[in-house]
Amino acid sequence: MFRFIISSITVLATVIHVAHAQHVPLTIREAILSASTNHPAARALEAEFRAAQSLRQQAAMRPNPEADFGAGYKDTDTDSGYALDVGLSFPIERSGKREARMGVAESGIHIAEAGMRQFQLDLELQVRTLAYEYLTAEADAEIAREIAERSRAMIELLKQRPAAGPAILLELRVIEGSLVEFQKSAREFGAQRDSARSALNILLGRADDAPLKLREDLLPPTNRFTMSDLSTRLENSPAMLKRLAEIERAGKEAKMAILEAKPDIHVGPYYSREDVGEVESTIGLAMSVPLNWRNRNQGTIAAAKAREAKAEAELAAEIISARSDLARRLRIYESAVEQVQAIPVSQIESLHDAADLADRQYRQGAIPVQLFLDMQREFLNVQLLRHNTLLESLTLAAELEWLAGSAIEENLP
Repeated sequence: MFRFIISSITVLATVIHVAHAQHVPLTIREAILSASTNHPAARALEAEFRAAQSLRQQAAMRPNPEADFGAGYKDTDTDSGYALDVGLSFPIERSGKREARMGVAESGIHIAEAGMRQFQLDLELQVRTLAYEYLTAEADAEIAREIAERSRAMIELLKQRPAAGPAILLELRVIEGSLVEFQKSAREFGAQRDSARSALNILLGRADDAPLKLREDLLPPTNRFTMSDLSTRLENSPAMLKRLAEIERAGKEAKMAILEAKPDIHVGPYYSREDVGEVESTIGLAMSVPLNWRNRNQGTIAAAKAREAKAEAELAAEIISARSDLARRLRIYESAVEQVQAIPVSQIESLHDAADLADRQYRQGAIPVQLFLDMQREFLNVQLLRHNTLLESLTLAAELEWLAGSAIEENLP
C-alpha cells in the first residue's frame, strides 16, 4: 500500500511537471503540490528528518567495550626483563540512561515531523494567497481595460462627428480625462496581476515571466467556522505539536542530565605478565568507577530544568497568541463574507448590462456624457468592491485554516 501511494504521488508530480512545461492551466491544488515538490526548503526539512531518525538509531546503541594495553621494560638489582598488561572492560550503564537518550532522539523526530508539516501549511497558504491575488487582479484588469476601451472608442466616435459647438468639444475632453483614469486603473491591476504571477511562477520552479493560467473560479468561501472548533483544531496543529515535542525533549534532557550525574561502572577481565628472571602471570577481574565528588552535573541539570520550564511557558504564550489571532480573524472573516453576500453576482451582471446600455444610449444622444461616465464608474467601483471583499474573505479563510493547523488542500475549495 505504501509503495502504491509513493508511486501515485510520483506519477502525479510528473504529470504536473509536464503540464508546467506545456503551460497547461492548473488548479490551485495542483499548484500547491508542484510548489511543495520543487521547493528546496522541503528537501532541507526532509534531510533534517532523516538526520533525526539517524540520531535515534545512534541513541539506541550501547557504549562500546574498551581495551587497555600496556608494555614496558623492567629492570631490577638482580635481573631485567619486560612487563605486559592487557585488560578489557565492559561499561554497565545506569538503568534508564539509554531510554532517556532514546527519548530525546525520538522527540527530535517529532519536532522534525511537525516542522515539515508546518512548512507545508506555510507554503500552501502562500500559494493560495498569491493565486487569489492573481485571479482577482486579472479580472479587475480585464474590466478596467473594457471600460477604457469603451471610452477610447467613444472618443474616436466623437472625433469623427462634425463640430457642433462647444458642447461636443467639452464632452470629448471629459471622456478623454476619464480615459486617463480608467487606463491608470487597468495598469495598476495589470501590475498587481503580473507581480502575483511572477511570485507564483517562482514558487512553481518556473521563469518569473512564464505564462500562467489558473483553472479556478472566484467563488465566495463556504467555510463555516466556530471558535470552539478552531480552538480544538489548534491543539493538534503542527505548531502546537512542535511545542509539545520540545517540552517532551526538555523533560527527557532533564532526566538524562540527572542520570548522567550517576557514574557508570566498567567491569572486565585483565591479564598481567612479568618476565624478569622468572615469569609471573596474573589473571583477574577489574572494576572502575568515576569519583564525582566535585562534578555532580548540577549546572547541566539546572539548565535542562530551566529549558523545560521555558518550553512550557512558550507553549502557553503561543496558545494565548494563537487564540487571540483566531478570534480577531474570525470576526473579520464573518464580516467579509457578509459583504460578499451583500453584492451578489446578479447585481454585477445588472451593472454590466447597464454600462453597455449607457454606452449605446450615449452614442444615440439619448443621455448626457456625465450619466455615461457615472454608469461606467459605478460598474467598475462595485466590481472592485466585490472582488476586494471576495479576496479578503478567501484569504482569511485560508489564514484561519493555517492558524488552526488544518490541511488547507482538504478544507478549502
